[in-house]
Amino acid sequence: MKVATNMFGAETANLIIDAREQGLELQGIVCPFIQLEDIRMIVEDLDFFQGRILTTVETINGWKEVLSKNRPEWIIILKEEPCKSCPYGTRYWLIGNVNGRPVEIEIRTYKRTELHAKLFVYDKGFVVTSANLTSSGSLLRHIELGILVTQEDSEVEVEVVKRLFEHWWRGESRSCTSIRRNLKQLS
Repeated sequence: MKVATNMFGAETANLIIDAREQGLELQGIVCPFIQLEDIRMIVEDLDFFQGRILTTVETINGWKEVLSKNRPEWIIILKEEPCKSCPYGTRYWLIGNVNGRPVEIEIRTYKRTELHAKLFVYDKGFVVTSANLTSSGSLLRHIELGILVTQEDSEVEVEVVKRLFEHWWRGESRSCTSIRRNLKQLS
């Protein structure tokens, strides 16, 4: 387990890079405010060429505004399609090309009032943080805190978070307690 802050630049709270250095593969992101350039950095730094992001409708609308004014060269299209199993009936695909590699990220949305978590879900761990993926989320004037937990720290907690992400992805509400209880029943 690793805990980090970016308080006054005392240390970098770059736990997503730490997770990669430990061999964890990023599979999904939950973040109400995530900017397109931050997605590009994640793609480049973490080989996140195919993955899933949960964000807000407001964030998607912000992306549309950016794309209508000054489309970043790496984005080919932001595709929108109906989805009966999605929480709000629509799913999006961010399709692009970064450093010659195709990028295809599925995005589902929640209303801003329903989504507050900032979570990176890995195959064998997770990072939970207070920081949004925006330029202001990493400025020195902000005090952000993050925690990296791996299977070596707690296999149960990693499985709880992975299952919680899957429930959120389908638009279902679950508590960590109920997921833990189900895991105990399966044992």
